[in-house]
Formats: sequence, structure tokens, C-alpha cells
Amino acid sequence: MKKITKIIVCIAIIAIMATVGAVAFTACNKTSDKTLTVATNAAFPPFEFKDGDAFKGIDMDIMAAFASDNGYTLKIEDMEFDSVVASVGTTTKIGAAALTVNETRKKTVNFSTSYYNASQKLIVKATDTTFDGLTTVAQVEAKLGDYAANTKIGVQNGTTGLYYVEGDEDWGFDGFTNLKATGYTTVALAVQDLIAGNVAAVVVDEGPASVLASSNSNIKVINVALTEEEYAFAVDKADTELLNTLNAWIAANQTKINAIISEYFGA
Repeated sequence: MKKITKIIVCIAIIAIMATVGAVAFTACNKTSDKTLTVATNAAFPPFEFKDGDAFKGIDMDIMAAFASDNGYTLKIEDMEFDSVVASVGTTTKIGAAALTVNETRKKTVNFSTSYYNASQKLIVKATDTTFDGLTTVAQVEAKLGDYAANTKIGVQNGTTGLYYVEGDEDWGFDGFTNLKATGYTTVALAVQDLIAGNVAAVVVDEGPASVLASSNSNIKVINVALTEEEYAFAVDKADTELLNTLNAWIAANQTKINAIISEYFGA
């Protein structure tokens, strides 16, 4: 009997230890849930870029403020732009990369409340007079349509600029049959090829276009908005709690968000 009693006691102890272990494991998981892993492409100033080892920019500062206010530990994952949305829900929780809200992207992620209105603009060489004096989208698009067949236009891979040039039904763009989109991993590389004469123009979001032109006298931005877009943060479809928390924070912190935007663009 004593031997059987000892066995029963040992089994009970093992069961208790297993329970404690399970509780500890659950607690660890809850702790890890407070790490906010954010996907970005840190080559898109002023929205995201690196200053040494630090991530800077409008999106990065907004994410840092959101994480701080909600008790998250922020972890940034830098990747190519066309991998950002695909990573959300797999290796990251939020995509913060000047993401345009679009029906195609909505199929795989949820979007937060928008925080910025944007557009695509055209960058050309400073000496290019093709678009001088034009003030409307129709005028600019007519000139683009006059380019010779297979004229190369630089774009960043996976961005609105690519779909604008090539055409895409889900994005609502007809595209140009005479233009050939040449994709780059960063806008800066596209601009380098423009200066080198390898592409006729570059189509890119207005923010980066302005930043690039302000620091490079070899290029200029055509001041006509080719599209109307809204930026928002992409969130894992399965994580409605995070989406609701983020939306509530955005609604309550418009002043803070506007101050961050003004810091980079000026007001």
C-alpha cells in the first residue's frame, strides 16, 4: 500500500507541475503578445527611412507613439515594399509603409482609419519641358500618351505608380499602352536611372517626390496630382482587437498625428 501511495503522490506532483508549466507558458505568450511587430520599407522618406540604425519618418513616429501609449514593445521589420502586405498576419502584425487603401489589398488585410491623403506625381529631369505649363490630369496624361511605344517609366515595385502606368481594374486605372513600367526596389534607384537617361520619367507618391526633388537639382516634380489616395495601416484580418485599439487611438490622437506630419512636411 505504501508503494502505491507513493506512486499516486508522484503522479499528483507531476500533474501539478504540468499545470504550473502550462500557466507559465500562457503567461509568456501573453507577454509576447505585447510586442508590436511592424512591417515597413525604410526607403520611402518622409514616411519611413533610416537614420543610422534608427527608424524615422511619419509612419514610424506614429507607430512609436501608438506602441508607447498602449504598452507595446515596438519591433520594426524592414523589407521590400511588395512584401509588406503579405507579411501582415504571418510574420508581422501591422503594415506601416505609406499604404494606399485599395480593394485588392483589402482581400488579405484590414485597414485602419486613414491618416493621410496622398496622390501620385510625375518626376522628370529638370531640363525636360514636356509638361511645363500643364495644370490638369487630362493634359499630363495626354502628353504621356504622346510618348513613343515602349517608353520606359520608372516606378517602385508594388506601388500605386506601377498600377497607374500598367493599368489595373481593381485600382481603377486604365494604364498606358505605349508606356512600359520599369520597377525598382526603391524610388531613389528609379530617380538615379531617370538622371542617367534610362527612363523618361518616374511616377511616385507626392511625399517622396517632394523630398527627392528638394535635395536634387537634376529633377523636378510636375505639380499635378494624377490620383487621389488615402494612406492607412494594414492589420491582420484575424486581429480585430488590435484593429479596434488602433482605430480608437487614431480617433483620439489626431492632433498628435497632425503634429508628426507637420514635423516632416512643415505646416
